[in-house]
Amino acid sequence: MKPLIDFSQHKSKLKEVLSAAERANILAQHEVSQLRGKIKDLEADQALLRGKVELFRTAIDILQQLVDAVLTQNIKKVENLVNIGLSSIFKDQVIQFRVDQSIKRNQVLYNIVITQDGVEGGINSFGGGVFAVVAIVLKALVLTLSKKYPILVFDESLSFVSSDYRESVSKFLHDLTKPLPDGLGIPVLMITHDPELTCNADTVYQISSNGKGVNFKREA
Repeated sequence: MKPLIDFSQHKSKLKEVLSAAERANILAQHEVSQLRGKIKDLEADQALLRGKVELFRTAIDILQQLVDAVLTQNIKKVENLVNIGLSSIFKDQVIQFRVDQSIKRNQVLYNIVITQDGVEGGINSFGGGVFAVVAIVLKALVLTLSKKYPILVFDESLSFVSSDYRESVSKFLHDLTKPLPDGLGIPVLMITHDPELTCNADTVYQISSNGKGVNFKREA
């Protein structure tokens, strides 16, 4: 009769295998637990990041609104100042200056619109030197804001102004030279052949040539 098989050695190996599997299972469960913890941390970080992104987007929107508001306010100020100049010169007409804003290819564009007696057009659409008057006021504003080279120089550049309004332009330019708050305190230097444009000047020099040179004669 054959002897019975001794399973004691196999049993011992099986216990070792089961023990190793149990340890591996415990380690796997531990790693799974750690991974779950990391996933929770990542989810929390993701939620925090989403909150920060939303706050950032909100801040950008608010900042853009502030920029748009300030820009709109400044444009309104420019419009008001130009319209004051137009109304002080063209007293017999209703002329309004407006700046329209538009966005094209992520760039802000500005278009100048003139309304005269209810009719809209570009800056060169109307006679009487409207363009010249608008340019005067805009130049004065640029000089005031930049605080560089604070002097307005005109070299026959007001010839577009109708003779009906040249005296008014002369008075307007003189008012610009007055100190604040009556004016902007900007000196004006004008070269012209038209005495109507110099009728309100503080000082006038007559320039002539005698063949040998140039004479400067101060008028009384």
